[in-house]
Amino acid sequence: MKRRSKRPVGPTDSLKPAPGAPSGPDREPEPARLTRLLLQTVLSPERGAAPTMAEVAGTYRATLFISQEGGLTSNRLTHGSRLDLLLNPDGTNTGLLWVTDAAAGGRGYNISLTGKWVLHGDIVELDLTKDVFVSEMPFVYHDGMLEAEQSFGARVTRIVLTKVTG
Repeated sequence: MKRRSKRPVGPTDSLKPAPGAPSGPDREPEPARLTRLLLQTVLSPERGAAPTMAEVAGTYRATLFISQEGGLTSNRLTHGSRLDLLLNPDGTNTGLLWVTDAAAGGRGYNISLTGKWVLHGDIVELDLTKDVFVSEMPFVYHDGMLEAEQSFGARVTRIVLTKVTG
């Protein structure tokens, strides 16, 4: 899979602290949390067999889509953004990312998520035809969900996609 530059696509919106979000020195940084989860998944004795392409294939919808920067969190879904992804068993995918910009009065834009996907153990990687930040995010598959977290400079983006069909 080709690697692209690690830059976010699209404008930023106003960032707000997450209600009840942990803060201070006891808070585990999000990239460290994802690394810990990945290691637990890979090294867990209860892990069982890796999923197949047929098991992972299906339609997914974002149930969490947040950006964190400078201690502030922006919930993209509450601002009207949306991410839908169809993973076909043959390794192709389609989908749509609708990103809104609260600073621009809620206007937004569509980004195609057409391309290919591969499965490496529990990790789903997307190779999209457009240069979209989502293709830089390896997703961990478990329990009908795809979870990813990636740093883009000072901004950390976290996405959880939940399987709705398939």
